[in-house]
Amino acid sequence: MPASSPRLAESIPAARLLRHVVEATAHAERHSAAPGPSVRVLTAVAEALIDAGQLDTSRPLLDCALRIAIAQFGDDHPAALTIRSDLASWLGEAGQVEEAVTQFRQLLDDQARVLGTDHPETLLTRNNLASWLSEAGQTEEAASQFRQLLDDWIRVLGTDHPDTLLTRNNLASCLGRGGHVEEAVTEFRQLLDDEVRVLGADHPDTLRTRSNVASWLGKSGQPGEAVIQFRRLLDDRIRVLGPDHRYALRTRGNLADWLGEAGQAEEAVAEFQRLLDDQVRVLGTDHPDTLTTESKLARWRERSSRST
Repeated sequence: MPASSPRLAESIPAARLLRHVVEATAHAERHSAAPGPSVRVLTAVAEALIDAGQLDTSRPLLDCALRIAIAQFGDDHPAALTIRSDLASWLGEAGQVEEAVTQFRQLLDDQARVLGTDHPETLLTRNNLASWLSEAGQTEEAASQFRQLLDDWIRVLGTDHPDTLLTRNNLASCLGRGGHVEEAVTEFRQLLDDEVRVLGADHPDTLRTRSNVASWLGKSGQPGEAVIQFRRLLDDRIRVLGPDHRYALRTRGNLADWLGEAGQAEEAVAEFQRLLDDQVRVLGTDHPDTLTTESKLARWRERSSRST
């Protein structure tokens, strides 16, 4: 895993106090008096670092926050349950998908017992569990869980709530992975219209759905259209998130992939090489996204050499 990028970490507002919080928390822990409020700061910083792709830096913060939360509040306190959710997500992001599924199953049982089956945090954990089941290739079980969850979100929060929209996104992805590509494209396009109306065109969830529309268009046999959509999305993600955000970097990887699939292998190689240089600088050499780009660069170099 990579070391933290100091410049990127500094761009996260909560991280500006990180050094002071960690030092104060460590001092308090040594004296068995770790302050409960530090849990919120440690968790907020860790979540921001995970979102920025800084997995190596975020894990110790989550471990520390969980120790404090359990010591201060007990195993069943909502703060401890939230940190367990973040740790399960961390496992999935780090490539330990089966372990993430196991942790989310255990967390779901505890949240249903402590918070109730209709509590938003319990429902969010059902979403996360189904998402990682889909990532693990268990698409039929995941799709079934997403459909049941969608009914519950609509009943509890309504059709336009962001979490309802998120579940529609995840169900559509699951349908695509299960081989229902045309249905996935249709679902994503309908979702995009609703997200633009409810959330706005620049909302991160709306941008994510645009990425999914582009990807599934490509998988439906329209690689040229996927290239067009990813170029437009990349401009917007750089404008909204900045050029070094992990989703901007991932969009560049998707664009490069579909350039290759559209018959532009040499351009794909050039794009992947530029992306790899930036990912090493921002994320580090051992980050899963960096390693994925290395693998794809090698594959497109080989395909390019065969076509010349």
